[in-house]
Amino acid sequence: FLFLGGNNSGVSFHRHADAWNAVVSGRKRWFLYPGDRAPPGGVHHAFEPADWLARVRVPMLTNAQQKVAALIDGSAAAVEPLECVQVAGEILYIPEGFYHATINLEPTLAIGIQNVKPLGATETAFYESKKKFQEAEKLLANEL
Repeated sequence: FLFLGGNNSGVSFHRHADAWNAVVSGRKRWFLYPGDRAPPGGVHHAFEPADWLARVRVPMLTNAQQKVAALIDGSAAAVEPLECVQVAGEILYIPEGFYHATINLEPTLAIGIQNVKPLGATETAFYESKKKFQEAEKLLANEL
């Protein structure tokens, strides 16, 4: 995949099979959650990453009283994302099933490679059915 985005553009939270992302130029901010923890605010493709940052992430950081309480009781790990800023020349690996979203901090060009391995029983069944359908199409084409 080739990704080209302007300042403050990005991709909302989603997940898929494992992938690699290499930034060629620019900078990209990443927010990641392990697959067993959906991001606060949910997964919405209409929910722009900048909106999530302003409405969910920034309040998590600025409400000091709640943050201290979350650190004390250990629940902070459940809401705080893993974060990093990826710069030109760096490659980031995203494990299978991790929820992730990005915001480009400036015009950014990146290249990504995603494993095509499915993520679960439903997707496995879909890909197996698709493969069988394609094989059947080939057999029918050869008989005609």
